[in-house]
This record gives sequence, C-alpha cells and structure tokens, in this order.
Amino acid sequence: MSHATSREEALAGFRDPGPGHRNCAQTVLWYAFRQLGEEPSFLYLARFLGGGLGRSGRLCGAVSGTALAFALLTERRPGLTELVDPGAVLRGFVCDFEDRFGHVECRELTQCNLSNPEELQRFREEGLSTQRCEPLLQYAFEQVERLARGAGARTG
Repeated sequence: MSHATSREEALAGFRDPGPGHRNCAQTVLWYAFRQLGEEPSFLYLARFLGGGLGRSGRLCGAVSGTALAFALLTERRPGLTELVDPGAVLRGFVCDFEDRFGHVECRELTQCNLSNPEELQRFREEGLSTQRCEPLLQYAFEQVERLARGAGARTG
C-alpha cells in the first residue's frame, strides 16, 4: 500500500464523525501500524490523548501519537535502534514541530478550548480539524515514515 493511500485511510478515520472516529494520537498510531504492514490494533491506548490529553488543551495528540508510533516501530523493528537513536529522533521531532507550527499544545494550535462544549461544537461545525489538525498529522506521518526507513527526523 502506498504512503498516499495509507495517509488517506488514516485521515478517513480522523474525519469520521461517528463511532469510527480516531483522534490525532490514534490516527498517527494507526498510520504507524500500516507502515509496518500490520492491521492497526491497541488504538484504545491513545483514546484519551486527543484534544491535548483528554481535551485539556495540553500536548497535541499528533505529538503524543508520534511518540507512541516511534515506540511501536522500535518494538517491531529491533534493528532500528542500531540505525538511529529513537529518543533523539523524537526530541528532534518535538523541536521541529514547535518551530514549524509555533506550539506543541493543542489549545494554541487549534485556537480552541476543546473542553468547553460550545468551543468543541464550533471546532466541529467549522471544520477546524481539517484546517488546523490535518497539517499537523501530515507532518507526523512524514516523520513516522522517516523513522520506519531508519532515518532521523527532519531538522530545520
């Protein structure tokens, strides 16, 4: 399966407004499973990482999901740690993410307090997840692909 197809399938679950919806962290983890050629499982482990940890607006789910994805990749591909230091790659990713997008906190990135029912409703109705979250997810997908190939995260 191509990267583009995997990305679109990952985003389809993110865009799903119903019971098949995946939050940002689950979406990145789902994508990592697909990079390994595996059926995604254990996504429930990232259930409360969306909206910046339980909609608290803290650490962006694309970032926390990338940390989970890196852990999955290094678990499933033990030789990967001989090629790169995943901890260093993750630290680089967080710094690059913040440089690129200005923050790593969901509330700042979305400009919404998702714990507030009215703001959450506005976020959904105005399609802000597409405008604000999907570019973050696309960047996370790129970094998961790079680590899966045994390359370090892009810097600069």
